[in-house]
Order: sequence, then structure tokens, then C-alpha cells
Amino acid sequence: MRKLTSTFTALSAVALTVLAAACADGPTSASSTPRPSAPRLASGVSVQIGDTTLTTFTIDPLKSDTYVEAGVFKLKMTAGSICDPAVSTYGPTEWDQPCTTLVAPIAITAKSWTTASGKSIVQFSPDLRFAPDKINTLYLWKGSFTSATAAVAWCPTGSDKCYDEASADPSVAATLGTNGFLSRRVKHFSGYTSTWGFDGDSTTSYGY
Repeated sequence: MRKLTSTFTALSAVALTVLAAACADGPTSASSTPRPSAPRLASGVSVQIGDTTLTTFTIDPLKSDTYVEAGVFKLKMTAGSICDPAVSTYGPTEWDQPCTTLVAPIAITAKSWTTASGKSIVQFSPDLRFAPDKINTLYLWKGSFTSATAAVAWCPTGSDKCYDEASADPSVAATLGTNGFLSRRVKHFSGYTSTWGFDGDSTTSYGY
């Protein structure tokens, strides 16, 4: 089982490929000459290591909304939405608290794969949270699930449990699109997994 604390494999050992533009069954990429307010594809690289896709991308918070697509996930980030990790608080009690937003570009790493049981998982690093007045959306491949109860759970860094945030905050509930992706609002980064249900304590085991 992979842990959220796993060390990322060095990129230098594998050839890098430029991130592909978003395809038609999810968020679409920006045109080659976007208007200042038009969404754009984040600059970055993606590499396949076994069954895992390792992606690094940079978000400039002062530019337009940004799309990222790699492995089993897609991401739409609203401009000016990232809380400055040097001064902002982090944790379940802080998701809806105002914050000072980042004004400099930030590099983010995403590690994504599908488990043997059919769960799609993405881990983001570093841990970040987002301004509560901005909407950022994660699209995660549903994997082998066909149930209408399929959900996207939050997996805190270093934990072997993932949590049903929507049980306390309906604004982050996932919906299943006809394109096979589950989508939900994300108020913060660490890890997320698709799942078909939760235990009685609103958790699910990580990585199975």
C-alpha cells in the first residue's frame, strides 16, 4: 500500500513528456492565445513510472484560471485562490477561514494511480488550502465503480484513513458525470480517492 508520505521517485531517471491538452470528456484547454481571463493549461511535465503517473506543474496565482490533466485526474484552479502556505493555517477547522493568498508562482507535484480494487487516487504536495470565496474543482476517474453512491474522499497526509467531507459539508459532495469522472469542489490539497462507500465513522481505508 502506498503511503501519502512516500518519497517521490526522481524524475531524472525517466524521460519527461509535456502535459497533454485537456480532452473533450472533461475540462477543455485554453486556446493558444487566450484572453487574460481565459482558462489556460498549466505548464508542467508528466512521467509514467509503472502504474503511477507523476506530474509536476506550476500555477501562477496572478494569471487566469488554470487547468491540469494527468493520469486519473483533472483539475480546474481559479486564479488567486491559493492561500499562502507560509502564513496560512491548515486543518479541518480552517477550510472556511479567510486567508492571505499567494502572489508568487508555486510548483505542485501530483502522484496518481488506480488500485487493484479499482479506486483512483491522487496525492498533491505540498499541502495547501484555498480561499473560501474561490471554487476549485477536482475531477477524478471513477475507476471500476458503477454505483450512484460513488464518492471522492479526502486522505490526509500520513494517514491510512480517508474521510467523507461531504457528510459535514454538502458543498464538497461529488457528482458523477457522463464522461466517467467524479467531480467535487476541493478546499485544500493533500490526497483524494474515489470510493464506493464509507464505514460507520464516515471513513474508508486508504489505498485498497
